[in-house]
Amino acid sequence: MLDVLKFLHVAALFFWIACLLMVSRQLAWKGEKDWIFFKRLYFSLEFPAMCLTLFTGLLLLLLKGVNWKAPWLHMKMTFVAILVISELIVMCKLMKRAPGYGLLGYKILYWVIVSSLLGTLAAIYIMKPKFL
Repeated sequence: MLDVLKFLHVAALFFWIACLLMVSRQLAWKGEKDWIFFKRLYFSLEFPAMCLTLFTGLLLLLLKGVNWKAPWLHMKMTFVAILVISELIVMCKLMKRAPGYGLLGYKILYWVIVSSLLGTLAAIYIMKPKFL
């Protein structure tokens, strides 16, 4: 049971981050066809993948009985919160079809997403074994 949940969590995370990186990177170049494509991609794959990732992650935390005071868990949750905020920024830009932040703003958003993903992985694979 836990192995299936872990697989779903990792697979959904892969799709969520891949779509989030692609959409945040491509929003700098705006075209009408691109807006329609990325809006469809967002609502058909990215948003459901985010929801599934968060749901399975929370379910795994509850089923495994994790130490809620562990520093690695707080670090991971902080980076996950940053990823969700980045997701909301991308969604707002897609819904408004706003001109955006310009190329530099989207590059910064892109690297915030990449840094948050790397921070989450560091929390899991580097810090977690030290506190078990």
